[in-house]
Amino acid sequence: MGLSFRPLRSPRLLLREPAAGDARAVLDAWSADPEATRYLTWRPHASLREAEEALAQRMDRLAAGVEYSWFLERAGEPAPIGVVSAWQTGSALELGFVLARSCWGQGLATEAVVAVAGWAFAQPEVTYLFATCDAENVASARVLEKSGFTCRGPCERAIVRPNLSAEPRPSLYFTRERAAREG
Repeated sequence: MGLSFRPLRSPRLLLREPAAGDARAVLDAWSADPEATRYLTWRPHASLREAEEALAQRMDRLAAGVEYSWFLERAGEPAPIGVVSAWQTGSALELGFVLARSCWGQGLATEAVVAVAGWAFAQPEVTYLFATCDAENVASARVLEKSGFTCRGPCERAIVRPNLSAEPRPSLYFTRERAAREG
């Protein structure tokens, strides 16, 4: 049984379902940018076709209830500037995110993660959120901390970040549990 996906709003963002026509905007905003994708578990897209294929797969996973993804848009500007995704394992939900470099340092990633965390804890079956980031990714660690996550230390799971190394890299493990007021 999948979770109840829905669009979300935050003070400055609309978090919406990915759409088939988003590939060019995604490619231009972040998926081809080696700096924006530096710490991710996938390589930058080298072509529009790659972006279209990745988008189609993301949409299929959303339709199947395997991955929940929200494309981020600034209010009144209908072009995606990032994505927050979530994957369910039992009562836990793993979060991941990427934001266009032109939007870094404005608190938008934190705003989006907080919105998705609120959605997650509105789901009766979700009691626990977690995320990982590369140990050198100070900006993402800060986003998670500002979003109410606690760093639990090094991640025990081996995570390859192919834009940095073919070998697993040190990562940090963050958690956030449902607060009494959230459930």
